[in-house]
Amino acid sequence: MMKKMSRPVTMGLALTLMILSGCDSTSTKQEEMAPPPIPADVFVLQTSLFQPGTAKTATRVHYLAAALRVWPVSLILSVNLVVPTAVTAAALGAQPVFEDGAWKWTATTTSEGSTFTFTLTARPSLSGFDWSMRISSDGSGTGPAFDNFELYTAHTALTGTTGDWQLFYPIEGIRTNVLNADFDFSGDTDVTTFSLPKTLPEHGGDSVRYEVNGNDRRFFWQQIAESLDHDVNWDAVTRAGAIVATNYNGGDMGCWDAQLDDVACAN
Repeated sequence: MMKKMSRPVTMGLALTLMILSGCDSTSTKQEEMAPPPIPADVFVLQTSLFQPGTAKTATRVHYLAAALRVWPVSLILSVNLVVPTAVTAAALGAQPVFEDGAWKWTATTTSEGSTFTFTLTARPSLSGFDWSMRISSDGSGTGPAFDNFELYTAHTALTGTTGDWQLFYPIEGIRTNVLNADFDFSGDTDVTTFSLPKTLPEHGGDSVRYEVNGNDRRFFWQQIAESLDHDVNWDAVTRAGAIVATNYNGGDMGCWDAQLDDVACAN
């Protein structure tokens, strides 16, 4: 189950007071007010309930229809998110320093057989923090080599509970925006919306809205070019769930129980 993003509610007030007062702070005080690194969980979408391994049977039609939609899309997203998740998680163990008007976390970690050296930078603004993650690696593992490559940019509000990020990879030697996301963890429901840039040649503009509210989960996939919606809900503990999709079951809801077997949907 996906861990909830931490909520640094005090850092925004401290930053606002610093900006309004205009006073000079010592390096130590600046470091004490450094925001926590962006939680690695903003790059995570947990849908393990739908991973392959469940036999296709006549009693599990609705669950399998949901799995055929949720798992392949989740896998595509996860491939892009391996590196940002690894380097962001590693930043949690690094000590930030304040220089040139920004906080910086620098460290080394390994992922997919490659060693990454990274610098995560947070620059304060009136509306929150502007983030940048730059990485270098020799490409000795399964991924490409990076040389001070800006992997992602992000912005978080002063409260730290809302924000957005933009992910980039080198494609044919060009730094290319491959995935974006907005997140809002300020209410009862934690929401992250992953979206593919409209400029991409395939599936451009498609999005996945992932919601967490207690044990309740929701995966809402929109296919823009095809004009299709796929809405899957489930309980992370009991595993019971439901699907409503434009191109499935005549658009009617299909439900399954804790054993993943088809059941009548409750009104």
